Parts: sequence; C-alpha cells; structure tokens
Amino acid sequence: MFDAYQHGGMDWQQMFGQGAAQTPGGWTVTFGGEGLEDLLGGLGFSDFFKQFFGAEAGAARTGGRAGVDELLRGQGGRPAAESSIAVSLEEAFAGARKSFAVQLNGTTRRFDVAIPKGVRSGQRIRLPGALDGNDLYLAVQVQPHPHFERRDDDIFIEVPVTASEAVLGATIEVPALDGKVEMTIPPGTQNGQTFRLRAQGMPRPSGGRGDQLVRVKVVVPAKPTPKEKQLFEELAKVRKENPRAHLGCK
Repeated sequence: MFDAYQHGGMDWQQMFGQGAAQTPGGWTVTFGGEGLEDLLGGLGFSDFFKQFFGAEAGAARTGGRAGVDELLRGQGGRPAAESSIAVSLEEAFAGARKSFAVQLNGTTRRFDVAIPKGVRSGQRIRLPGALDGNDLYLAVQVQPHPHFERRDDDIFIEVPVTASEAVLGATIEVPALDGKVEMTIPPGTQNGQTFRLRAQGMPRPSGGRGDQLVRVKVVVPAKPTPKEKQLFEELAKVRKENPRAHLGCK
C-alpha cells in the first residue's frame, strides 16, 4: 500500500465525469460521468468492499447502515472509503500524477495523487485524513496495453521478423516502454524463439528493473514476387532437410 496526500489544482473531471458516491462521513467522491458503481464494474458499494475485505462485508449487505459504517472504518476508527483509479502501463512504468475531485458538504476539493513507479493492479494508495480526517483508498487498475504484456516485473512483446532475418541473422529495433532498443537476432533463429533483454522491464520497489522478453514471429511473403518464388524454389532444391522426420512423416 502507498500513502499519498497532496492537494493540487488540476481539474480531472473530464476523465471522471459527474458520478458520485455518498459515504457515512457526509462526503462525496466525484469521478465525472461515472458513478462509483460504474467504476467498480457494476458492483454495489457494499459488494465492492466485500470483495476487498472478505466476510466482514456481509454485515454491510445484511446488517444495514451500521454494517456499512463498521466496514468503512479506517485507522483510528475513523470512516474510510475506497475507489479505483485507472493508469496506463506507461504511467505505471514511469510514475505519474493523477488529479481527482471530492465533494464535502457541497464544497469541491481537488487532490493530486502520486502514482509510484512499478505499481501493479490491485495495489492501493492511501490518502490519510484526506477528507476531514477520513482516509481514502484508491485501488490501482493498470490498463491493458496494445503491444506489451506485463508478467510480474517483466514485460513481454512479440516482434515480427522476416525469413531472411531469421536465417541470416540481423540487428533490429524493438519497442520498449522508454523508447526503442536494438536487439541482435542470431543466424538460424526459429519462429517463436524468445530473447531476454536485461533490465528493460518494470521498475522494482527494491531497485533495478525487470527484463523484457521478446518472442520473434517469422513472417513469410504472403504474395511472393516471381523473383522471390524463384529463389525459394532454388533453396528448396539445395536444402533437402525434412523438419518432420522426427514425427515419422515426409
């Protein structure tokens, strides 16, 4: 869990809209066009806390208001609330500042939250005493990336290479979270072979970084030119190897 409590002047309502959730302490968390249940994937307020805190949350659903108040107690017995905040993989990699608005007794307050480097989905950021002594917890949700896949502190990506690059070897550019890196493909690289780029992954809380795993995908011409077809036919005459021999097939 991370502690963060900083006021800011940024207006992030364009991201969060006009939805709000009233809590026992008399304050309202506002995240723009989505209400708290929308942010929580359709879960009711008490359903969300039951997922986070387990069986104790049952009192919130069956025991009335007292159960909800008990569930929302923060440190020192003060009410606390929890919501979620979405960050991109790049923001989780580099760290970021996010702003959001909170309404308390008709007054809007805005806060800046520091997103720490290397944060993972499910980790929580605590704003101690943010709402007149009440704690606010933000559960981080790292959004999917179109190219990268996070695996703990490592980053995985699949990169296409040509048949000639795989056979002859090559030095290619590979996208990374902080730019581009060069990677050498040795001669005879096989389709699906994975290479490890050290210290190109996510930052670790203890220091250093994870690795980036690069799996190559050998692509062949879908519509070879007459010259390419001729060259492949010549190659087929030269190389008589049967890659299916170990399966007992021609």
